[in-house]
Amino acid sequence: MVSIEKIFKISEDNIKTLFNNIPIPSYVWQKVDNDFILIDYNIAAEKATNGIIKKFLGENASVFHENKPELLVELDICIKEKRGYIKELKYKMKTTGEELYLSVRYYFVPPDLVIVHTEDISSRINIEKNLKKSEEKFRHLFQHSPYAIILVSSRGEILELNDSTSQLFGFQKEELIGKNYLELPVYPTKYLTILKSRYKKIQEGELLEPIELQVKKKDGTNAWILSRMSILKLGKKKVLQTIVMDITEQKNFEEIIKRKLKIEQYLSTISSRFIGNVDTDMTINLSLIEMGRLIEANRAYLLLFNEDNSLEFFTQQWCLEDIEPKRLDSMVIHVERYPWCLKQCQEHGLVYIPDISQLPKEAEATRQKLESLAIKSFLAFPVHIKGELYGFIGFDNIQKMNTWSKEDFFLLKTSSEIIGGALERKWAEETLRGSNQLLAGIISSLTDVICLIDKRLNIIWSNNVAKNQFGSDSKGKKCYEVFRDFKKPCNKCIANKTFSDGKIHEQELELIDIQGNRIVSWCTSSSAALNVEGYTELAVLIFRDISNIKK
Repeated sequence: MVSIEKIFKISEDNIKTLFNNIPIPSYVWQKVDNDFILIDYNIAAEKATNGIIKKFLGENASVFHENKPELLVELDICIKEKRGYIKELKYKMKTTGEELYLSVRYYFVPPDLVIVHTEDISSRINIEKNLKKSEEKFRHLFQHSPYAIILVSSRGEILELNDSTSQLFGFQKEELIGKNYLELPVYPTKYLTILKSRYKKIQEGELLEPIELQVKKKDGTNAWILSRMSILKLGKKKVLQTIVMDITEQKNFEEIIKRKLKIEQYLSTISSRFIGNVDTDMTINLSLIEMGRLIEANRAYLLLFNEDNSLEFFTQQWCLEDIEPKRLDSMVIHVERYPWCLKQCQEHGLVYIPDISQLPKEAEATRQKLESLAIKSFLAFPVHIKGELYGFIGFDNIQKMNTWSKEDFFLLKTSSEIIGGALERKWAEETLRGSNQLLAGIISSLTDVICLIDKRLNIIWSNNVAKNQFGSDSKGKKCYEVFRDFKKPCNKCIANKTFSDGKIHEQELELIDIQGNRIVSWCTSSSAALNVEGYTELAVLIFRDISNIKK
């Protein structure tokens, strides 16, 4: 039979083997009086301390843990309460001097032993700290990002949003958390189909380009946003992350640039439209319609002063295509009845009324007149010709109040100048045409032979008297051939003298008409047109029949 001592030794050896095979450093402390003595340790402890632990075998815990007295208390609690427990702590190793984070497990072994297992958890603690820092950094970036960030669940429920989201849309966080992303009041109805389609595509893994949307804030104002959507993995869950950038200023700037380009293009078009032989009235009408549409006015008109110093409608145009045209019945406006308007024009160079209900008391007559015409907003620019006020270009809105911009003022001021110039040319042409007709009538009533010749003595025009007497085909021929039947210029040619000195010259000449009759004439040569250098380019010849006088 195997002795009891041998059996006990075998068991003790087995225990020692098991103890040494524990992969984490382990120590055995024995309660002695009011202290504990280190009576054993395993191989893992020896490796962890680089063998230095051997020096402390038999050492009191009060000495071993002199810098960490609370550990002595922990050993004592384990003995008194006869139970095991776990503690995590930061500990400076007595053996190596290294500071570690340890997970310490205390196990009570009757009657007076405590086995302490120490696991180095420094790596895990550092990872957790770094993770916590990362989370704090992410949360800081999330909360303080200048862009609105919204996290949405797979069901479309808003899980989280940052402060910038509240600032952008004007809603408090608690007003949006838990709401369906696609049912937010900020999105106009026209965008819902687009948003639902994008939401579905991104959940299916499709990469989406950013999209520009115009949204409505809580206070009712509009804003332009650039929305980017992506899938974000938080733990085991996938959430939809929407990053929203406020691009209102950028869009407004783009709109201003576009509008300026549009205005420049319009002004270029309207300027070129009046060049050449055009129907001025029709061109003015077309330009007024385009101007009205550009500034979103309902109606445009040109008012000109008549001989009674009252304004009359030269033309009025309806600027909306899809609504039946509305014309103003009032055809004459007595400006002296509206002194406020005249004062505005003199002081500001225009009459601008964005809302007639806000007119001052001194403009009561103006307000009543505009109300009687159902006008809500009104804008007028003066039309000047050679510095004198000839009338106004007016625009109004009968559907809503309009707030026109400085760009609109520049457009209308420039357009009124162009139209004023066109009217000036039109009236000048009409005056010239009337003068030409009068001159033609005077010339045709004369019985003298009259013609225009150039410096080479070619006839470029002749009156009917000349044509009847000397032939209708005289244009382009030499004057001495037509009137004198000569092959070369006359001696002492008075036309050449006029071309030389620009003065009037006269002499008596004998002409021969197409019948061969000889006609004694008094010939006068004078300058008819000068070149840029002031020299005579054309001369007028007048032949008066003095045959009877000579006889």
